[in-house]
Amino acid sequence: MDLEERRIAPRFEVALPGQLTTEANHLVEMVVSNISSSGVQLEMQQHEMPHLLPNDHSQNTMSPVGVKLSIDLQDQLDTIHIRCGVVYVQRKSHSHCIVGCRFEKFYDNAGPRLESFIANQR
Repeated sequence: MDLEERRIAPRFEVALPGQLTTEANHLVEMVVSNISSSGVQLEMQQHEMPHLLPNDHSQNTMSPVGVKLSIDLQDQLDTIHIRCGVVYVQRKSHSHCIVGCRFEKFYDNAGPRLESFIANQR
């Protein structure tokens, strides 16, 4: 059976260091493993999951958990900041997990800088 690709934007494999800042201002070190103009896939330590997805019994369970993502594009001189919503979590191993996020808001001209970075990945 052939699977149909439903993503709007093409994804590119990368290995970009960065940080997530949770709603409670907890910093989580992670690596962006793929990126597109609409979202990212991250790899992070499994033990950070309770900070990322606290069991807070939110009334609106359909809303994604919000985080602030800081990604170092080519080097430390070009860090972009983006508000994201966590849309999925998948265990990769005993110690690591994969997190998918969609972009919700770009800060400080991050949108055009990201598009320029992606254009150079093609």
